[in-house]
Amino acid sequence: MFGSRVSCLGCHTHATVDPKGTPLIEATKQACAICHSQDYEPLFDQWMTRLQIRQAEVGQLQQHVDQVVARRGGAEQLPVEARQALETAQATVSFVAAAKGIHNRNYALTLLDNAELDLQRALQLMGEPVPPLPPAPVPSTRSAALTHRLTGSAVCPLDMGRSPPDSPWIHPWTD
Repeated sequence: MFGSRVSCLGCHTHATVDPKGTPLIEATKQACAICHSQDYEPLFDQWMTRLQIRQAEVGQLQQHVDQVVARRGGAEQLPVEARQALETAQATVSFVAAAKGIHNRNYALTLLDNAELDLQRALQLMGEPVPPLPPAPVPSTRSAALTHRLTGSAVCPLDMGRSPPDSPWIHPWTD
C-alpha cells in the first residue's frame, strides 16, 4: 500500500482491541473491496501467504545458521564479517516481522531476500556449506489468472524472480 500512497485508514477500517485490551483499528481484506471490488479480496490472501512462506524459508535458514553458530561456541567465536552479516540478517528479519510486511509487500520480500543473502554469506565466511534454496511455490492457475486480471500484468507475484530464465513471467526487479 506504501507504493500506492494509501493512508493507514485506507486499509485499517475495523475497530477492535488487541490481546491486552488496547483499542486499535485493524486492516481487513474487505477494505480492499472498498477501492477495488470483491474480486480483489483473494489477492490479499495471496500476498499474505507469500510473505508468510518467505518468512518461513528465511526462518529455516536462520535456524540452521543458529545451530552452526551454537556448534562453534557462540557468535563471539565467529569471524567479525560473519558476525556482522548475521547481525544484519537478524535485524532485517525482525524489522519485517515487526512492520507486518503487507504495508510494503515488495520491499518486505526484498528485505527477506537480503536477509537470506546475509545468512548465506555468514555461512560462507564460516566455511560452512550453504543449504539449497527450497523450490519457489507454484501459483495455482486460478490465483495467477485472477492476479493478472486484477493487476493487468504478466508479473507472477508468488515467484519473486526465482523461476527459470525461460519462464514467461516478467520480473520487474531484474528485467
